[in-house]
Amino acid sequence: MKLKFLFFLLLSINLFAEGGSGYTRIGIGDLVLSGSARRNALGGLGAALYERDNVSANNPAAWTGLAVTRFETGIKVNSVFTKDQNYSSFYSNSKFSGFNIGIPIQRDYGISFVAGINPYSDVRMKIINEDSKEGINYTQTFEGLGGLSKSFFGLSYILPFNISFGASFDYYNGDIEHQHYILFNNSSYSDSYFKTVYKYSGIGGTFGLITGDLTEYIELGPLRDLRFGAAFSLASTLNSDTTYSLTSSYSDNTLSAGKTETKIPFRLNLGLNFSYKRCSFVIDYLYQPWSEYKVSNRKDSQLQNQNKFAAGVEYRVPDDASNDFFERFIFRGGIGYEQTQFKAKGKSIDQLSLFGGFSFPIDQISSIDFSVEAGQRGTTDLNLLKENFLKFNFSINFGELWFIRPENF
Repeated sequence: MKLKFLFFLLLSINLFAEGGSGYTRIGIGDLVLSGSARRNALGGLGAALYERDNVSANNPAAWTGLAVTRFETGIKVNSVFTKDQNYSSFYSNSKFSGFNIGIPIQRDYGISFVAGINPYSDVRMKIINEDSKEGINYTQTFEGLGGLSKSFFGLSYILPFNISFGASFDYYNGDIEHQHYILFNNSSYSDSYFKTVYKYSGIGGTFGLITGDLTEYIELGPLRDLRFGAAFSLASTLNSDTTYSLTSSYSDNTLSAGKTETKIPFRLNLGLNFSYKRCSFVIDYLYQPWSEYKVSNRKDSQLQNQNKFAAGVEYRVPDDASNDFFERFIFRGGIGYEQTQFKAKGKSIDQLSLFGGFSFPIDQISSIDFSVEAGQRGTTDLNLLKENFLKFNFSINFGELWFIRPENF
């Protein structure tokens, strides 16, 4: 009878989050689309960005533009203000945003080697529900922590017609832990702690293309550097070890453990990039069919297809030794709208974001990059969560001149 009562409480838990985002309890959590402060300031994607001063983890085709060896790393700070129809809370945390290294091997053919490790998803939440049932008062807590990381390495090459191509081998791994605490204000009932731990590992791959500058073939007046880009990440099947345990005054044991498979759907990112005077513009679209996400060959009814649209602009003054302090800054801004992968109580959880940021060059080939994202997602309708958030990203982007080839080589 008591065990049946405990499981009834677990099923009736509310969604309100005391810490983090309650939506991250669904699937593998929040998706991290980019760790680069530059790309985040432009809307978070940038599939067609062809650049010499940044290592892209989004599209491996962009690596053909690397002129020097580059290192990039940084941190993210996320602050979330959450509310439903009755409560509100604030939560903030910081974490590593990834590390990438890019090495140009043969610049004439765009051959570069790039490797890195970046977060792929993030689970961070704490839900507290105080209630009573059949005259019994209790406090129920649901916590989630962890996420997936993506490690990768790959190569790029310039194909005929100046089309850049790149491919990477991807390895996904990580742990996600969900904990349920039920604390009673009645000594006749035992406090209970349920914990589920998921351990993931599996392989995948990403392929990318970026066209050459199309204004070399099409006269578009003042427009220049017009490029289209596409990046495609294969669907991946991850091995998933799952352990479910219960701790109470009556027992402390593992209730079940086993291995299964988790299927991550493919991801497609399409982009357009062009320049006008001192400004560069990017327009992007991302699609990932999370309705096809499966665990043990079962779909999750709280997941839907992800669609994201983003646009951004970058302003920079041409490099010149006479530039003053502020002319060396590179300014960026963007906007994004996303139908996220989350669906709660049959309602799509949508997100609108504004982006901004800048880079300050340390020298001719190194910079400090900063971005901020302010946005809103969800709704308080149907007693769901509405989240207002601020996300800060700091990146350090170093360039070093390696492997100088003698002229007569």
